[in-house]
Amino acid sequence: MAPLIVQCGAGKLPGAHRVADLYTGPLWSTLRRVERETGIARDVYVLSAKYGIVRMDKVIESYDAQAVDRVTEAHHVHVTELVQLVQAQGWNLCRVDFVGSALYAKVLEDAGCIVTRLESRGIGYQRAALAKALT
Repeated sequence: MAPLIVQCGAGKLPGAHRVADLYTGPLWSTLRRVERETGIARDVYVLSAKYGIVRMDKVIESYDAQAVDRVTEAHHVHVTELVQLVQAQGWNLCRVDFVGSALYAKVLEDAGCIVTRLESRGIGYQRAALAKALT
């Protein structure tokens, strides 16, 4: 089974936390709910604009960064920088399942990953696809 990568989110708790607990957005609340109720039957990672690809059980510091096509603010990271980070982590030529935006999916593809987007419609559909993919 391919690893599952979930896009990071803007909402985060302050301080250092396990990846699965750091993000406060809807995809991550779905992940925590499934983890509590049934457990997670696969490797799950975040695609972080600051850290690249990180396992959900690793502890990282909160941060303010967002991958973008055009840098206009201090917390923006150009997508090419994130692509280079993912490549440096050795993810090129890996098959991955992904839940998140088209921009972050393109980062993975440009880094050389073979990406299956589990859902490309709105957040409700993405949450349902994530819950199904976790069990």
